[in-house]
Formats: sequence, C-alpha cells, structure tokens
Amino acid sequence: MRVFCQSNELENIDLSKLIISPYSQPDEFSIHKYYLNQLQSKVKEDILNSAFNKICIEGESGTGKSLLLFDIAKHYYDQIIPMHETLLEEATYNYNGMIIGVFELMQSGLEKSTAEIKAIDALQNLFTAELNLNSVAVGRKFGARSR
Repeated sequence: MRVFCQSNELENIDLSKLIISPYSQPDEFSIHKYYLNQLQSKVKEDILNSAFNKICIEGESGTGKSLLLFDIAKHYYDQIIPMHETLLEEATYNYNGMIIGVFELMQSGLEKSTAEIKAIDALQNLFTAELNLNSVAVGRKFGARSR
C-alpha cells in the first residue's frame, strides 16, 4: 500500500529559519539571498541599539554568526552611512546659509565619521571570525583576535 502526502510540505517551510552560509553557498550569499532568523534579527537590533563599543557573539558552528556580522556591516554601508552623508550635506547647506553654527556642522561630521567607524569595525569582526573559522578548519591558529 502506498501512502501519498496530502499537502505540499514545501509550502510550509518558514524561509526565515533557513541559514544561507557564505562558505557553502557563496552565490546566493553574494547576491544577498539570505534571511536572518528571529534570534539573529533580535541580536542585530540589540547590537545596533547598544551603547556598548564591544559586543561578543557566541554560538556553535553553523548558527549564523558570520551571516549576522555580514548583515550588520551591510546595514551600515547601505543605510546608516548614506543617512549620515545626507545629514552632513544638509548641515553644510544650513551652515552656508548661516542657519547653524560651526559646532553643529562639526557634530554632524562627527556622527558621520562614527557611523563609518562602526561599519569598518563590523567588517573587521566579520573578517576576524572568518579567519578564526579557517584556522580551525586547517587545525592551525593564525592569531586573529577580536578587538
């Protein structure tokens, strides 16, 4: 006797629970065809809203730590830095129109620089995690340390 499925199980898959690895699926990863699961999304929001300069992300292999770090760096480059560039341009116009003072203009430039530093830091954390992963894979420590 044959038993057939009554429904298509593929329609019930929650895509937000799938993890695309930059190591095993580089094509999908490079064109940003990945999803953060609920925990990753919450951790991302916590990191982006944190007042701390240093944050540790721990997890077993394959849990999506590198993906999360990549997504945070991408968020800074795609959204935060362009927003601060726009704010700095607006502040420059206001300064040139004598609407704001030099200190407000400097503050806007400082905020843009801070966003760029955070983006670079997120990328550095991603590269450090990747180097540590590769060193474990080959069984030799390369000396990468998180800041």
